[in-house]
Amino acid sequence: MVAVKGGGRVVVGLVGRHAESAVLAGCLDAAAAGTAQLVVCDGEPGIGKTRMAEELTAMAQTRGFVTVWGRASESEGAPPCWPWRQVLRSLSQSGGAKVAAAIGVTKELAVVAPEAFPEEVADRIDLEGQPESRFRVFDAVARFLAEFAADCGLVVVLDDLHHADVASLVLLRHVVAGVGSAPLLVFATGRSTELGTQPLLDLLCRPRTTRVSLGALDRDAVAVLLTSSDQPIPWATPDHVHTLTGGNPFFVGELARAARIGQARDAIPDTVRAAIRLRTDRLSADCRHQLRVAAVLGRTFSPAVVAAALERPVTSCLGGWDEAAAAGLVMPVDDGCLSFRHALVRDAIVADLSAVERSALHRTVAVTLETYYRGALAPRLSDLAQHWALVADQDAREQASRWARMAGDEAMLRLSYEEAVRLYRQALRGELDDAAQFAVLTALTRALRQATDLAEAFRTCGQAVALARSAARPDLLAEAALVLEPTAVELLDTTLHGWLTEAAEQLDRCAPQVRAQVLAHLALSSVYVNESEKASSLSERALVAATGYADATTAALRARHMVCSGAADIDERERLADQMLVLADQMDSSANRILGYSWRIDARFARGDLRGVAADLENLDWWVRAAGGPTARWHLLRYRAALAQARGEFPRARSLADEAFQTVEPLGHPAAFPVRMALLVTVDHHCGTDREAPHVQACRTTGPGTAATPGHAYRIMDYLCPAMVLAEAGYLDEAAAKFHALGPIPTWRVPPFHQLIMYAFGIMVAVRLDDRDAVNELRTLLEPFRAGHVVSGTSVEHYCGPVALYLGLAAAQLGELDRAVDDLTEAEGAAHTAGAVAHVVEARTGLATVLARRGDITGAQALATRTIRDADALGMAPWRSKLAQLAQNPASAHPLRGLTAREYEVAVAVGRGLTNREIAAELHVAERTAQNHVQHILTKLGFTTRSQIATWITEITTRTDSSS
Repeated sequence: MVAVKGGGRVVVGLVGRHAESAVLAGCLDAAAAGTAQLVVCDGEPGIGKTRMAEELTAMAQTRGFVTVWGRASESEGAPPCWPWRQVLRSLSQSGGAKVAAAIGVTKELAVVAPEAFPEEVADRIDLEGQPESRFRVFDAVARFLAEFAADCGLVVVLDDLHHADVASLVLLRHVVAGVGSAPLLVFATGRSTELGTQPLLDLLCRPRTTRVSLGALDRDAVAVLLTSSDQPIPWATPDHVHTLTGGNPFFVGELARAARIGQARDAIPDTVRAAIRLRTDRLSADCRHQLRVAAVLGRTFSPAVVAAALERPVTSCLGGWDEAAAAGLVMPVDDGCLSFRHALVRDAIVADLSAVERSALHRTVAVTLETYYRGALAPRLSDLAQHWALVADQDAREQASRWARMAGDEAMLRLSYEEAVRLYRQALRGELDDAAQFAVLTALTRALRQATDLAEAFRTCGQAVALARSAARPDLLAEAALVLEPTAVELLDTTLHGWLTEAAEQLDRCAPQVRAQVLAHLALSSVYVNESEKASSLSERALVAATGYADATTAALRARHMVCSGAADIDERERLADQMLVLADQMDSSANRILGYSWRIDARFARGDLRGVAADLENLDWWVRAAGGPTARWHLLRYRAALAQARGEFPRARSLADEAFQTVEPLGHPAAFPVRMALLVTVDHHCGTDREAPHVQACRTTGPGTAATPGHAYRIMDYLCPAMVLAEAGYLDEAAAKFHALGPIPTWRVPPFHQLIMYAFGIMVAVRLDDRDAVNELRTLLEPFRAGHVVSGTSVEHYCGPVALYLGLAAAQLGELDRAVDDLTEAEGAAHTAGAVAHVVEARTGLATVLARRGDITGAQALATRTIRDADALGMAPWRSKLAQLAQNPASAHPLRGLTAREYEVAVAVGRGLTNREIAAELHVAERTAQNHVQHILTKLGFTTRSQIATWITEITTRTDSSS
């Protein structure tokens, strides 16, 4: 780093950072070429992170990039998403308002930065409480940045990100994931000692993320700093200063200034705090007092607010600010504000305040802010809550609680759910009556739910329920219970069901719309606790009770749709879809239109109507583009992926699955990973499974109910899905352990929306494990749905072909070969009609296998040979291999299919009791060759004696003869 001369003070510039500068230049080149970049610069306080950001922006500006800064506040009183608010405000003043209007995201951007788009404040979109609200708004920010950057390039600096609220970090993750091809570079700085927040750590592991870690300067760089001032200090030796500072450039500068002020060899303080105190002690009393008030306000502050707190005219304070600037303590920034030159300067001044002084100043500042910003307090609410919380007086607790609650409401409106959680918890520390406490608890529950902290949300909701009970207020009990929804975690769903049941028993004391909402939520909850009959009755009652109330009708239709998610209810689901679309028109609700078309697509998949799916996807696509957010787009993409997979377009299916995942994963959508894996596992079934793939290995090492599978309400999904993956990968022992852990099939608890997929997966696993009893029981369960198609319930994740395919596989495994031929022929026709070409190949492969086992060698060979071409064209390598084996060696279709044709003949001879010499004579081979064949048979079948071979041959021959 080089010291820049000026005003007799040391201004730290770049020296010893050549390698880091080269890295930044390379990232800037990549951004200029259209590949968005994230650079995370970390290091200890004072190491030069902000100075590196200044170097980057200087480089970027010489190339014509627009540069913009946002700095996180070290105070917990900063408004939600504060760094991004600064960024959006600056960009809106630099042509960004026109860009936002052109791409239609002004309203969304106003949610994050209302002061940047004031014309939208009076017309806010009501996003609070909708699950995809934050996805939609953050996606709009990402699209806006990409569009703005498209013209001339954009560098966004987010300074001191270790102080940022969680929502700011989540937004950064979304921007990084959502802006792949744009001349955009985001440079984030953070203290390496405080990079512990998970969202920030996740950023460091992402593609296109570069980490620049700044370390200490060496002794030579320290020497340059000490000799580059216009007032060098020859007696402050580099070795001495390097030892004191550890090579930290800010510390070097501070100690050099202190030594110059002291004008003595022993004047170098041994701490930075002491060095800063030495500077402030030389200032006038007025200046020191101004700095103390400013330090309590924060690193960046308004001189006018400081003057108001001091009850002095602004002009009377100007001399003090000049004095502080001359001492290198403050500097001007945007909007007429001042800022301490480094956070450590502000920290040192605050640290020197006594507890009494600090409390008194926080009270003074709080009262000043209330008066100064009266009528425009929204951005200051968190600040006010924080200042009042730091006032030591008992009477300040009520004020702190009041402001914290209002700040929490503002944070929810700005989609900063984690910050809202902190503020509502702060509000609960005040003296609240029961009504106020209930209101804060339900608000906190909602914030925790949105922040996906479900366990804590339920605990908090339980406190609100207890208050409602003690007050004998069933309306409040209903209000609390309606905040939450089923989670698929058994303990939580049972708890919620109990609250809703309690509320439903007192519905006569609730408003009509509330009664309908409670019935609808209770119906939905009953599905998750396996009370199907109760759920059906409740959903019907909810529809009647909701008449005339649009929102309640929406809830009732959703509940009824979930109740009717079983395989036998396709007709009703289609009627419900039509009803939802009619309601959507009445309400002019894009969200309900998206829901209605999604329900129709689900039903068409279940009928195997892939052409109808494609047609309705066009309707869904229109509404998603017009009004949907990222969650709606995720559903659209996963449907497109499932359709591609059903049609055998496997590369496209994988690509769409990845795109869908990337749409919502950056914000932690809980279903992002499971949905992607469900679809890719289905693709693997046709294209081949990598035994070493991470998801396969995870199934081997992770047991049901552990951290990776947190006890799904439908326990079967914790066991059967991993068993399917392991069976496909060939890990049969592990698959058997999970499959048999489910217990007897009649005791299985199957979710209605996954009914067919669970039975089909069960048959496939049982066939692999040769569990004939399980195969037979599951076939019986699947048989009533013979005319249907196997899909993963509502919100389809994948398509698995006609039900008849699995009935045919079961019949073949049970040795019922004629029935298997009929079932597989039916499956081939149904798959062909649907356009599910991969399942045509699968059905034909099964059919050729059964034909060979039944003795129709010519038919089996002809069918296998004809189907190989299709398997090749689709990239179905495992199926192509099976077909080729059938075409060349139909005997391989026998249950002892690991044997070659010659080995099969030898096994039959062993079964007849022939010796090796007799076998050799009969087959016209050498006796040694016959002996080798017998040994190979023993090895392949896992036997040790010839009598075991004879027993198996007899059993298989008897089974085949009886089925023929």
